[in-house]
Amino acid sequence: MKDWMMPVTIGLVALTAIAIGASVSQGMISNNPFEATDLFKKGMGLPCIWVFFDTSIPNTRQYSDFSARSSRALNLPFLNLCYESIAKQNSSKYRIQAISGLAGLAELLGGWDELPDKLKNPLATLEPADFAWIRASVLAKHGGLWVAPATICLKPFGDMPNIPVFFGTDTDETFVGTAGTPVPNFQVAWSPAAGNPLWVAWEAMSKKRLNKSGGGDTARGADKWEFLALAARFPDIDVRPLAEVGRKGAAGRRIQIEDLLAAGQEGDLPFEIGPMAVYVPLPWPELKNRRAFGWFLRLSEEQIAESDLVIRDLYRAAGVL
Repeated sequence: MKDWMMPVTIGLVALTAIAIGASVSQGMISNNPFEATDLFKKGMGLPCIWVFFDTSIPNTRQYSDFSARSSRALNLPFLNLCYESIAKQNSSKYRIQAISGLAGLAELLGGWDELPDKLKNPLATLEPADFAWIRASVLAKHGGLWVAPATICLKPFGDMPNIPVFFGTDTDETFVGTAGTPVPNFQVAWSPAAGNPLWVAWEAMSKKRLNKSGGGDTARGADKWEFLALAARFPDIDVRPLAEVGRKGAAGRRIQIEDLLAAGQEGDLPFEIGPMAVYVPLPWPELKNRRAFGWFLRLSEEQIAESDLVIRDLYRAAGVL
């Protein structure tokens, strides 16, 4: 054997062993993800979906104590199904992060000093107009997709453009055409990156309002006026009214709680889910405040699955039941 053949043979054997070892190790990692050394960094490069859970209002009763004490722990099974639909439909392109009340928000933003004076109390009762600042502060500092927890995702949101995006129609408008409304619904909103000028300006505007307000912001529609003012300053935005399943019929009548909790439909929905529809917004403040629907808030996931409600069919369409 020639002198040069021995090193070449050893080199080929070594390369083959390395290739086989790499293949086997990758197979082990795919079968057991805990073998990966970058497990905790996985998905951190993806844009984030932010889901803020309002923990400021007691929403459950401790029945073991004969309802004598209330609890601030979230115990709303339908919200669990909503969160599951958000994660199931979007986990391939987004990382999902839940924000637990004002305490979680303060931690995310860097401390309680970052919050308006009104919201520095972790048990402060939040009004709908207060969410304008909460939403803007998160999207201005971190970017990503804001999704309200009472949302059923039927499809993935997919890739978003490099401009702010808003969805849906104004829920205060009873009838709406296909062109939408001057003000969208704020159930879902997108910021392409941290420091986006529109969201930075909205955060500053809302914070100034909250620090000076004596109340009544929701009644005045302060968040809607802020949007109109900012849309005039930053017109490069995208509004997608048809991505939201919020209207029914040719007249575009608003879908109400009675439609979502109707029974006996046998899978025949009282409204149409269009080809561009991505999610169904649930009217959470109304659902929470109307005593007539308290029975639904107490249903477990299993009871919802066994019911014949329209909302059960929506959860099935989302793939969580």
